[in-house]
Amino acid sequence: METRFLQPEGFQFKQFVTPDGVMHRYGFLTREDAKGNIVLLHGFTEFIEKFFETIRDLHAAGYNVYTFDWRGQGKSKRWFDDNLEQVYHDGFDKDAQNLHYFVSVIVPQNDLPTYALAHSMGGHIALKTLKLYPHLFKAAALSAPMVQFRLPMPKFLAWGILKIVRALKWQKKGFGGGSWRYKKPPIHKDPRSRDPVRRAVHYEWCEKDAELRVGDVSFEWIYHALKSIVETEKKGFLESIETPVFIGMAEGDQIVDNRASRRAVMRLPNGVGHEFHDSQHEIMMERDIIRDEFLGKTLEFFEKNR
Repeated sequence: METRFLQPEGFQFKQFVTPDGVMHRYGFLTREDAKGNIVLLHGFTEFIEKFFETIRDLHAAGYNVYTFDWRGQGKSKRWFDDNLEQVYHDGFDKDAQNLHYFVSVIVPQNDLPTYALAHSMGGHIALKTLKLYPHLFKAAALSAPMVQFRLPMPKFLAWGILKIVRALKWQKKGFGGGSWRYKKPPIHKDPRSRDPVRRAVHYEWCEKDAELRVGDVSFEWIYHALKSIVETEKKGFLESIETPVFIGMAEGDQIVDNRASRRAVMRLPNGVGHEFHDSQHEIMMERDIIRDEFLGKTLEFFEKNR
């Protein structure tokens, strides 16, 4: 891997334990002349190492950067000791509570403004956190947030299948067998990124370090994700979030529904949106022209909300 994708000089790894007794791995890169703190939040199956390049760029732009692995991902506590790659979940409100704990206890409580920069699933958790803890962040920038999935079937049918699955106690089952697999489709079909180098970083790290691997999505994860999305779609949820929020949408997104993201921008009292031309889902792992524009607009948004 190129140097830009490796651990930056000065970056430190540590651990913290949430009030429910779960170990989480976190990392940070600070500077003496920082003008703010950025808390970087990952998407589904992601991990700290994947974002080393972005951490470098945010740090070079003048910010302290703090980040951590969600429960069941990266090198935080996994769901099952006998199957470390098993995907599971028990409710996204817990992730929001853990994020609040992380910012309140781990990120220094100084005079610097603290911002959230979140991708996909992390964007969904960020919205829930902004609702539950209104003054935690000065502003938030969301990359292709999980406001709504692009489902391959009507929503009522998906709910019906999930009810049957839960009745049969098949929550751990899912699609593709459950174990990690190297999945890099032809570049013109890759739903994550069309950058020839960045699109492979996730899998190169997983090949390099097996502890980072996560298997295929489980029915229980889908159940809790859809349940949580229903909550955020309720009238009054987004309307009550006063924190300024920038939503970046990927024009070619095949994973989340941009129509729902556009509605979210309109519903948020201080929402701003921008659609990034020719981008796939992982905007921060896209080609330079797209990624640079997203990071530029994100940092400009943070500067405006000091």
